[in-house]
Amino acid sequence: TVDPTDPRTVYLATAAFGQPQVRRSRDAGATWETLDGNLPDTPVNVVAVDARTIVHTLFAGADDGLYRSINGGLTWRRYGQGLPNAPVIDLRLEPQRDRLIVGTQGRGAWLVPIVY
Repeated sequence: TVDPTDPRTVYLATAAFGQPQVRRSRDAGATWETLDGNLPDTPVNVVAVDARTIVHTLFAGADDGLYRSINGGLTWRRYGQGLPNAPVIDLRLEPQRDRLIVGTQGRGAWLVPIVY
């Protein structure tokens, strides 16, 4: 995922166990930093970035649901009331509507309000 405010900043999700799950590069991929914080060792399939806050809000779609970090990946919490216990395989951020569209594996698509 490319940061909407800086094309040199990119985010990477890793769908594997025992590896860094969320990474960020601020130099177009030359170097990477891990943003896993307290994420469980579960594959992360997709990352979305909400750039409307000073510290961008990150969303991680993992094999066990949706997570959100409001502090740059230092800490993560489960997010999205009512989401099924299913792998999240796609995210579409709609900031103008304050919502996230969450695509799950086998359990459909869900609208999740973004609340700060």
